[in-house]
Amino acid sequence: MALVFSGCSAVAGLFKKSLFSSPDAQSQAQGSKETSAMEGTKDDEGSEDKDKSQAEDEGNKSGKVPGEGGAVSFYDPDGGITLSFLPDTIELSSVQWMQEMDKNIIVSFSKADISSFSNDSISIAGYTKELAQQDIAKLKEGSFGPNVDFGYEPSQKVIKLNGTYAKDFLVLSRFEVCNVTFEREIIFYRGNFQYIINIMGIEDRIKNSVRQYFKTDSENCGDELVWDFDKQGQFYNALTGGTASEEAMEWYNASEDVVKSLAIAENGPEVLEGSLVISNKQTALNSTEKNYTITASYPELLISGQAGMLASINKEISDVVNEQVGTFKKDMESIDTAAEDTPEDWPVFVNTFRGDYSILLSHGNRFLSIPFIFYYFTGGAHGNSFNVMLNYDLKNYSKIELKNIFKPGFDYVSFISDYCIEDVKSQNRQMGFEPDEKWIKEGASANEENFRNFVLNDDELIIIFDPYEVAPYAAGSVFVKIPFDRFRENIDIF
Repeated sequence: MALVFSGCSAVAGLFKKSLFSSPDAQSQAQGSKETSAMEGTKDDEGSEDKDKSQAEDEGNKSGKVPGEGGAVSFYDPDGGITLSFLPDTIELSSVQWMQEMDKNIIVSFSKADISSFSNDSISIAGYTKELAQQDIAKLKEGSFGPNVDFGYEPSQKVIKLNGTYAKDFLVLSRFEVCNVTFEREIIFYRGNFQYIINIMGIEDRIKNSVRQYFKTDSENCGDELVWDFDKQGQFYNALTGGTASEEAMEWYNASEDVVKSLAIAENGPEVLEGSLVISNKQTALNSTEKNYTITASYPELLISGQAGMLASINKEISDVVNEQVGTFKKDMESIDTAAEDTPEDWPVFVNTFRGDYSILLSHGNRFLSIPFIFYYFTGGAHGNSFNVMLNYDLKNYSKIELKNIFKPGFDYVSFISDYCIEDVKSQNRQMGFEPDEKWIKEGASANEENFRNFVLNDDELIIIFDPYEVAPYAAGSVFVKIPFDRFRENIDIF
């Protein structure tokens, strides 16, 4: 069944209210457009506003779930960018390659400071400084400009977002003959930033539903299905004509709905009363003296009338980023080699720190999981990454600890340990190598700290292990999905 999507602005007969509709709120929103999470915030609300906020917060203690499973809005205050998405099938992420749950579609939102682009290196989407400048010039004319990120040429077009031109195109493969992907990208510029919205479908799910457009290339790709490029145009015509498979149309229709919801809202997003808004925050720091660059994104939760109830949650979210950024900066204090300048006087940083997040909502928007992934590189063969997970019950605005999921008296730690050990061994064998049982048993032993990183979806508890915890670095983060049916009689959270 194709995904039915309705952005908040399209829902008739319901009261809509901008979170930033008043002059005071607009001023506060403008003040929140800081690029550094390291700076504190000042509470300048009057006592009358506080009393009103407390009264509204008390009114929500009845256990109502924000949005009741409907569309969620995303807002980036730096560019005034808004979009809407349905979280039952869509995962929102600040980076394209981050996926934590079995959602059918991943919507990623990334932005980059144009002044940081260089002609000696390329950005995440393949841009140099010169290419970005060409892009900006062409878009001002309403032209598509240079083809980037392997855009499928027949799909390339220019759309308009409240007066701002944007590139709109599909990506069906990258780099080489074996690659297959199903993505739609929107690229545009606001102020000093380049924005990229990517809507990606799950490759195997879609590919296996449209096998008639694929073939095998045993010489280059083994048994893997790869594009029959003579038939790629047929697939595109079926997609745009609405006759492709259910799985392909779900992705494409969802991308259409997300793009239609895209808007530039100078005064903030216009949302349904009581619905959830994810406001995108970002820390961007660098030091030529200490030779590092830091980019870390994190969400702030906004619900009209619930600022007080969300204060502790938002503080905990920002504290996670502040702590990791602060630790990296402290580690960099021992650096005594400044960043080198390129011929165009642009510093090349050796040490890099990046933080990204996903938004995962389940059970009718009641449970919110926020997986963070932090990556750092300080030299050597490769960088390293680690995960930090936060989970909340938005029905009562409380944090979910692992123990809260289970009934009292149930030995959930031993249950999870036994399940994870067997599952990781099975994953190893499926990847073609014999599992290191000692390594796995140590990393997944019956110690609750080993299972600190978890998320919830509608059907599963998912445990995430960092690289090196139960497998080599090449395996990346290891996910163990435990169906609720395996311990339903011991669940206490629903």
